[in-house]
Amino acid sequence: MMTRPTCSSQRQSSLRSMIPPRKSLTNFHRRRGRSVLSMLVQREISPKGKFVQRKQRWSKTRFCTMKQTRQSLLSWVEAESLQHLSAKYCPFEHSPRSTIAASFSSDGKTLASTHGDHTVKIIDFQTGNCLKVLSGHHRTPWVVRFHPLDSEIVASGSLDQNVRLWNVTTSECIKSHDFDKPVASMAFHAEGELLAVVSGHKLHMWHYNRSGEESKPVVVLKTRRSLRAVHFHPHGAPFLMTAEASEIDPLDSSMSIATSVGYLRHPPPAIVFTGPESSRESDRVSWELPFIQGWLMAQGHGGVSAPPNTGSSASRSSAPSLEAGVALTELPCTVKLRVWRHDMGDPFALMKPDSCLLTIPHVVLCSEMGAHLSPCGRYLAACVACVPPPHAEMDPGLQTLAQQDSGLATSPTQHPVTAHQFIYELRVYSLQKESYGSVLVSREIRAAHCLTSIQFSPTSDHILLAYGRHHGSLLNSIVNDGEATSHFFTVLEIYRVSDMELVRVLPSSEDEVNVACFHPSPGAGLVYGTKEGSLRIFQSNTGATSNLTGPNTFPEENLSEVA
Repeated sequence: MMTRPTCSSQRQSSLRSMIPPRKSLTNFHRRRGRSVLSMLVQREISPKGKFVQRKQRWSKTRFCTMKQTRQSLLSWVEAESLQHLSAKYCPFEHSPRSTIAASFSSDGKTLASTHGDHTVKIIDFQTGNCLKVLSGHHRTPWVVRFHPLDSEIVASGSLDQNVRLWNVTTSECIKSHDFDKPVASMAFHAEGELLAVVSGHKLHMWHYNRSGEESKPVVVLKTRRSLRAVHFHPHGAPFLMTAEASEIDPLDSSMSIATSVGYLRHPPPAIVFTGPESSRESDRVSWELPFIQGWLMAQGHGGVSAPPNTGSSASRSSAPSLEAGVALTELPCTVKLRVWRHDMGDPFALMKPDSCLLTIPHVVLCSEMGAHLSPCGRYLAACVACVPPPHAEMDPGLQTLAQQDSGLATSPTQHPVTAHQFIYELRVYSLQKESYGSVLVSREIRAAHCLTSIQFSPTSDHILLAYGRHHGSLLNSIVNDGEATSHFFTVLEIYRVSDMELVRVLPSSEDEVNVACFHPSPGAGLVYGTKEGSLRIFQSNTGATSNLTGPNTFPEENLSEVA
């Protein structure tokens, strides 16, 4: 039976109670700091941890208490680590052109990345050094996955239609198979013996470890349009997620109504002076900042194409290449996301319509990393195109564009804006039995057409968003050192799942992010890969002062971190 999620704002308000209630950021940090000691104490005196025998009537309660305490402690560690990140680039010997995909080993010690030079690189997460270079693909590997139980085995799928399994220690290709179309996505089942492969319009199941006829991949699903992604449930539950290409149709009756309240009014970018005369310069232009910031906000809504002439060094610098006027007339790549029933007792059974448990249309997804099943297995995160509720407040920037004739030629990813306005929401769907398919929380986001990755954190408490273009609405800061002006754009955003509060922003003046993901251990860090081929590792540094905790904070002393 095909199910469509309920997305009414009334339903969402009742479902929010399933996720911890929203707290102010100040109170949240204060309470978290006070309670960490008690959590550590509870963990240490836990009878389960000390293997103390207790009566049966106490064991279940004590075990639950210990489990909850451990989860609370991990959540605290993760949240705190996000405010103390230090960054470094991996020192590649030669520029690999571009970084396309990335995946951590289950033990978190190594990281595999794929690049435009047709290689798979194995990186030591702690040092950032390249340990191995796996060569053999004739075109760019589009996806890479570590075995869920064996950190020495990694699989890569390429545009050359080939899937290879490698021994990381020896750099040998231990198994390979040619499919009939470029490989867009792959996923290991939690048990590790089955590999799902997306190639063109087909989903294959491959028992790669077997021999003879049993080792041949079997097609279990054929779709009308190309498939973009496949993911197994992280704990081996009988679920499988696929993504089939689709288009946004303003007349489509399945277009859901937005669940977030109103549109977001993002504050203007910060303007920072760092030169030796920064104080005098800052005083001289202080009266101009509201005017310049107003112009920048207009840029974010497709306004003017040149900066106002106020005579200050900030305005004399060349304007950033802001594309808002054009980009907002583009429609992002979308898919129809489906969750299927998949039984490992019969893994090669055809996936028929009646085995589809959930369908989510109009999901924004430009790569297989654009939707994610949470590590806890209870949630699904995706960005969804939807329509505003009747009589809802309209974003004036989008409203203006909707009334203009852009004159752009249509293409699969670019269309003139119609009078129909779209809203793009980051949504968390429930995969729990009692609320299956319901939208638990949501938040409107900017620049959906620039979105490249959506990933849950290890505790499932946070969601990471990565952006692959320097779009005007993502302009974070303008920094002038007295000689040159740099423009910093948001490349990563981290949201707290419980209330969808934005808790961390990572900007960059150069990077455009193709892929980003968290380290599998709570609080260990994260990584992103760029269009230019760089791989940047972020690790928790508790000795550092908290920085960049808000959407537009940009302390002068931390400029080197994000340059």
